[in-house]
Amino acid sequence: MNILRIAMTIIALLLAAAHYGRAGDTILKYLFVALPLLLLVRKKWSDMILAVSVLITVPVWIHTTLGIIADRKAAEIPWLRMAIILGGVALFALIAAFLTFRHIYRGKKTEE
Repeated sequence: MNILRIAMTIIALLLAAAHYGRAGDTILKYLFVALPLLLLVRKKWSDMILAVSVLITVPVWIHTTLGIIADRKAAEIPWLRMAIILGGVALFALIAAFLTFRHIYRGKKTEE
């Protein structure tokens, strides 16, 4: 389960980096690329930063999905497949954050 949590966290953070990179936000792109390095720090605070970082991407994915749906509906082009994909990305990020929070509250890391 630990490998799954780590892999999902890294993927969720890299997806967020790609999103911000495409949007042209270089600072956030590099921040989200660097965040997985916190996995090397074996402290509770580092896991908390990772969990919150992944969790805050969920509303970003939802907002992006709703914006693209509105644009596609206005242009009268198909939107359902895109909504399912981005909804899946939001759900993936939510599960990754949940797994990390669960790991924190089970006390797997040293206190600090």
